[in-house]
Amino acid sequence: MTCKLASDTELLEFWTAEGISLAEDLLLYIKGTSTKISNISKKDTAFYLYLNWRQMSGTDWVLLRIAIHFLEDSPLGIQCQKDELCRYVLRELKLALARNQNRMKNTKFNQLEMALSATAEIHSLGSHLKSAFPSKREWEGNYKKRLLKILTKILSVRLQTPRRIERQQRVRGYRDHGSMASIHEKARREANTSGWNEFLEQARYLIEVEDYTLEDALKSVFGRIVNKRE
Repeated sequence: MTCKLASDTELLEFWTAEGISLAEDLLLYIKGTSTKISNISKKDTAFYLYLNWRQMSGTDWVLLRIAIHFLEDSPLGIQCQKDELCRYVLRELKLALARNQNRMKNTKFNQLEMALSATAEIHSLGSHLKSAFPSKREWEGNYKKRLLKILTKILSVRLQTPRRIERQQRVRGYRDHGSMASIHEKARREANTSGWNEFLEQARYLIEVEDYTLEDALKSVFGRIVNKRE
């Protein structure tokens, strides 16, 4: 029984230290980002905070959310809220992560993130030790000291620029659709020529291509001029 209590105490101390470390690293990054924004603002240049969600894995998402909970529920969170630009960076980060929440709903340790969203205060961590937290070995192998690397990879301050002019796409097929015959015109032409036979078609060819006169074309095809009354 004594050993178990000692083990639980060690775990609580471990996660207390990890929570503080995550909060400190996140605040460090937020302050650095706010400094960049401050320098941009002096030049009257529009900016925005960009989250590259395509580069963000489920592990990254969970770690960022956990770090936010630890920061907001610690004295460092009060320090962050006192600075306007820090509040802005934190708020934009939370909104960006929230937009990806459905995509990450089946991520491992998502239950831990949900538990900490209720409270991540140090004195309440004991209630999550057995049910939600990963083992020390897994945490140290996949999560520990990765927060700043993840933030650098997926979060950046970008300048507002006009949208790129879309490249002209190749058009296949007939481009000048305005000069194409309508459905009614096509039907009329087909009706006008539907009664033609191969001899009349040959005569038309001689007139249009070989420059025959009408009389010569009819003579060539039929051997004599066709009387309309016949």
